[in-house]
Amino acid sequence: MHSKERLLELDSLRGIAAISVVLFHYTAGKPPLQNIFTFGCTGVDLFFLISGFVIFLTIQKSKTAKSFLISRFARIYPAYWVCVTITAGVFTAWHMATRQPLTFPGFKDYAINLTMLQYYFNVKDIDNVYWTLIYELLFYLFILLIYIAGGLKKITLIGFVVIASCLLSLLIIKPLYLDVFKALLHYCPLLVYFPLFIAGITFYQIKFGQKNYTQYTLLAACFVTQGLFYYDTNKVYYFSQAQYLLILAIYFGIFVLYSKDLLKFIVNPITLFLGKISYSLYVIHNLLGYSILIPLLINFKQLRLNTWVSIFLVTLPVIIILATLINRYIEVPANRYIKRKLLANK
Repeated sequence: MHSKERLLELDSLRGIAAISVVLFHYTAGKPPLQNIFTFGCTGVDLFFLISGFVIFLTIQKSKTAKSFLISRFARIYPAYWVCVTITAGVFTAWHMATRQPLTFPGFKDYAINLTMLQYYFNVKDIDNVYWTLIYELLFYLFILLIYIAGGLKKITLIGFVVIASCLLSLLIIKPLYLDVFKALLHYCPLLVYFPLFIAGITFYQIKFGQKNYTQYTLLAACFVTQGLFYYDTNKVYYFSQAQYLLILAIYFGIFVLYSKDLLKFIVNPITLFLGKISYSLYVIHNLLGYSILIPLLINFKQLRLNTWVSIFLVTLPVIIILATLINRYIEVPANRYIKRKLLANK
């Protein structure tokens, strides 16, 4: 029922989301390219929709809470550790080579970043794209608690409760008790993107199970609530709320097509390849590409490459190759090894 063949569209969507985020970062501050790829920052929204779908599928296939935790750990931590180490090492070496003072990251910053919980330790991300990872971890915790409580069969009701809580925080707590609202966002940043994860779960139900007005009502509530959270996201710096709603509508429409098996046209060797390396590409690309390689290619007097060449013909291929190596020699084998060793008796 949930065979790999039926998820190829999601693999392709991951690839599209990943490359859109990469191009958004690489062209930031470089008009007119910036204007072309501005909407790439919403690639993370697409990631969160996909995560809601895939993680709900994963938790249903998990035999125990422990097996779910092991599968998630094996999937995200080994590649992340390597990327954090490479990024911190290159960034430190870059400062030493250019004789710039290095105030960050120190060893403590590096060690805490390895936990992926630096947000709660009030430690800066070594690469600012890591900000999304705490949202993923909090969602894993949320879905795990539902699993332990035996609530997976009531996920639609839980979804309505979550969305109602989000609306309560936005429409009542925020206007009347702004400090309380800020505290809620501080301790549970997932609140801002919760509707996307819930929408992903709901699309899973529509595709593989229930197809009724209740599911579509919940989707509509998720859409409206996420649109209302616009002012609490970084999207306010790039485009209007109306534009954000249009993008959300496109993403929800894409998932409607997927639920009806009408999205196969996006599946091709390129999108599948990008989907395969999407996680490694996401966590390795930004600081190495945007902060080091692109400025070096543009400003180094012996090179002086133009922006287009620097981004598309040098930096992007280099980072894709690096992500491919990390995926092939770290991400995939570590995932298999950890699962084989820790789930052998399950």
